[in-house]
Amino acid sequence: MSRRNRRRKRTKAIAGTLSPALRSTPEVEPEVPAVSSVLTAEMLLYRHHSGPLPPPEQLASYDKVLPGLAERIVHRDERILTMAEKQAEHRQKLESFVITRNARSAAVGQALAFIIAIVFGSFAFVLGSNGHELSASVLGGAELVSLVTVFILGRRKQSQENASKRKEQNQAIVKSKPESA
Repeated sequence: MSRRNRRRKRTKAIAGTLSPALRSTPEVEPEVPAVSSVLTAEMLLYRHHSGPLPPPEQLASYDKVLPGLAERIVHRDERILTMAEKQAEHRQKLESFVITRNARSAAVGQALAFIIAIVFGSFAFVLGSNGHELSASVLGGAELVSLVTVFILGRRKQSQENASKRKEQNQAIVKSKPESA
């Protein structure tokens, strides 16, 4: 049974319970819209722009709203780019300075470690040559253990610093990625 027929039956059943004045009201058929032969298509346009300046079309629309606005935006962004370039240059100089100082510090530390090793090794040799083998062994062993310990601790510290730098870089990459919709 079609929807229209069911609706008619319901209307007639309700009309039978109504007063005679209401029964005389002509039956009103609901209007059914005509089926259209036109096909509607939807198109979604997605534009993405990345950069310090808006795209040219948007700058032109800004200029229509307020003449000269596009030029002000371009000059403002040029100043921002100049400041960013200066900041990057300054940061690179600082990083270069820090790298140079760290290399120099490492070289001085190695030279001093070598001198200390030679001095303590010489003392251990002199003690051993003069019949103090136990003292020479203790001094030589302590020297060897201390040098190995400093070497291992230095490597561990360097590994930890590298791991923290990698973590910071990964976090910066995650923050810079655009969120997907």
